[in-house]
Amino acid sequence: MTTTSAALTPAHVDRWAAPFGELLDVVSRRVAGRMSPAWQSDASDEISETAALVRSDGISWGPNPGSITLVVAEVLMRAALEHAHAVRMLLLLRPSSAMSIESLVRSALEAASQAWWLLEPGIGGRERVVRRLLLERKTAAALEKSAAKMGYTVSSDHGKTIDDTDKERVALGIQDDFGPKGGWVGAAKQRPLDYTTLVERFMEQTGQDAPQGPYAFLSGTAHAELWRILYAYTSEKDTAGANVFMPRTSADFVRFAVSACIDAAAQPAIRAFQWLGHGAALAEIRQLREPIREAMKP
Repeated sequence: MTTTSAALTPAHVDRWAAPFGELLDVVSRRVAGRMSPAWQSDASDEISETAALVRSDGISWGPNPGSITLVVAEVLMRAALEHAHAVRMLLLLRPSSAMSIESLVRSALEAASQAWWLLEPGIGGRERVVRRLLLERKTAAALEKSAAKMGYTVSSDHGKTIDDTDKERVALGIQDDFGPKGGWVGAAKQRPLDYTTLVERFMEQTGQDAPQGPYAFLSGTAHAELWRILYAYTSEKDTAGANVFMPRTSADFVRFAVSACIDAAAQPAIRAFQWLGHGAALAEIRQLREPIREAMKP
């Protein structure tokens, strides 16, 4: 991936947009039609496994912790798809700058990587619930930290707080882990992962090259870092010989962004359908992957 290749042209967009849109439409339809509540029954063995676990008060967990974890994974998949659809719409507008696309791709990757981690095959229902609780605690901590900087105190009305997630773990009898200095570091021998680590793992496991560099570039866009904004322009001479700033968009970098967005939209769904045994959905998505791979070649 390079950010200094030839400029993006309408020909690039025309080549990518149709297969990209077709894949998004199929994945969106399959996720909407085959997830909640259908996958609750397809994952009934795992939900039953977690339902039989015993809380700290001696009462069984019941089906809610396992079911909620699957709903959270689905919501994350839907968020990735929503951002991917927005990327496609922006591509069709043939933008002179790709900065808005990059911000959306970063969000799609972060949602997809969380779903990917939750849906890892072979980890078991209890571990999956623990991962969901770790994600919820980490995002609650991020919200509270941001709010505190603005002089604002969050409550459960804004979503789960750190205290809410801690109480849920304690109630379920999940053992917290503490570091050498006594600080909380995780639970049940699992550790919360930051967004960069989650995205890096997702991109590596789905075959994206050198994920750290491109993700750093995407993050610069999302945070409106000055270096990234300035990089979106190049200095040229106009007809009068004066220096003017002109927007520039690298075709190779947009190709990378769209390719990463395709994985963010499709790969968590593929992992979910494999786990749930949804063969028809898998076959339909896989059938569309070769045409889009061909379209995305340089």
